[in-house]
Amino acid sequence: MGIRNKINWKKARSPEKNFFYSLLFPLILEQLLAMVLGNIDVVMLSQYSDSAVAATGLANQLINVGLMVLGVASLGSGILLMQAVGGKDPKQVVAIIQNSLFLSFLIAVVMAVLFSLCGKQLLIWIQTPPPLQAHAYQYLVLIALSLIFQAMITTLSTILRAHLMVKEAMYVAVATNIVGILGNSMVLFAPYSFLGRGIQGIAGATILARVFGMVVLGYYFYRNISKGRSEFVKIKYNKHICYLIIKLGFPSALENISYTVSQTVITGIIASFGVLIVTSKIYTQNITALVFTLAAAIAQASQIVIGRYIGSQAKEEAKTFALKVLKRAIMLGFGISVILALLSPLIVGWLSPNEEIRETVILLAYLSILLEPGRLANEIIISALNTAGDVRFPTYLSIVFTFILTIPLAYLFGRVFAWGLVGIWWVFIIDEWFRFVILLRRWRLAEWQAIDLI
Repeated sequence: MGIRNKINWKKARSPEKNFFYSLLFPLILEQLLAMVLGNIDVVMLSQYSDSAVAATGLANQLINVGLMVLGVASLGSGILLMQAVGGKDPKQVVAIIQNSLFLSFLIAVVMAVLFSLCGKQLLIWIQTPPPLQAHAYQYLVLIALSLIFQAMITTLSTILRAHLMVKEAMYVAVATNIVGILGNSMVLFAPYSFLGRGIQGIAGATILARVFGMVVLGYYFYRNISKGRSEFVKIKYNKHICYLIIKLGFPSALENISYTVSQTVITGIIASFGVLIVTSKIYTQNITALVFTLAAAIAQASQIVIGRYIGSQAKEEAKTFALKVLKRAIMLGFGISVILALLSPLIVGWLSPNEEIRETVILLAYLSILLEPGRLANEIIISALNTAGDVRFPTYLSIVFTFILTIPLAYLFGRVFAWGLVGIWWVFIIDEWFRFVILLRRWRLAEWQAIDLI
């Protein structure tokens, strides 16, 4: 399979540090560029109108749920691939790749059809203000179609990263973002655009970028992984492998879905406060997205290292490595959050001239000094547990917190106590840190070491 092994994982003690950073920096750049594409949509739309920002933000809450469902295939196959590659089992790797591509495509088609047929009702359920519903639905339908291309991007990227081809995935992310930026510029600033104007054009540019990314990733897969031609062209259904992918991927995706559902429901509560408050939330999340972007990159890099340790039965080393990464990542998250809070007046002043929006965003940015490191810590510890095969516990915990703590408290603080968006931000802080303490204890107890997948 053209597997790249840089370390003897059974004997490794300190070499994983340099190896980890060699994975981390390309992943950070890739995640930053992915964030840039999303933020450029918001920034460019902010020059168009604040209502357009709110409409696309609400639609993206539903799209994010769809992306979480798509994660069933990519998360499950990623866990299996990282351990199979670490355990040097080429036949198993081939079967995982074949079936992950099949499942990804199938799930994406189902999600695209669901959003197209039920999108209007779903937008009403999340309390989308009537003036925004038409534009939000238009954007939702167009982006839903692109989920098919995004599913292939996600799965192919997982395959490449499992084979340590993180730079190749980064190159595709760079190129995809350039295509997206050019498309957005054409939509909003050029005298003529074949993609359309406003929300329709921005969605069209996103679709174009995702098609491009899928094609280029397919090319890298086709050329750089041995036997890639047969895997890409001829998909072989394997019941056992599909079962394993779903068994691991469904709880992992369900944990993400549970979290996203809570955010979607809470966004519905926030939407009832008015368009200005919704816009303030979206601007704040785009300012603080850098911390979550960093978390995603650290989680992906640590997953690869942890997966290879576990695949070679070096499980105690995997445990120690994850704890070291977690400690340093939390400290870094606090530092970046402080910097973003200090810069928030300048950033939001550029995004919107509305004084109410500016004051709200600045306050939330300072509260995010407490929020974002907790979110970062959970992203890393959950990915470590998932990679070890302990996929159910984080899911059960997320569901319990979502429906017993987060949503009820958000309604209580936001509506009943009339603390508004600030009260809801405190709920987010409580949720993240309580869950992290429980998950950290789970990792330290190391019950996951008894799990064998490959």
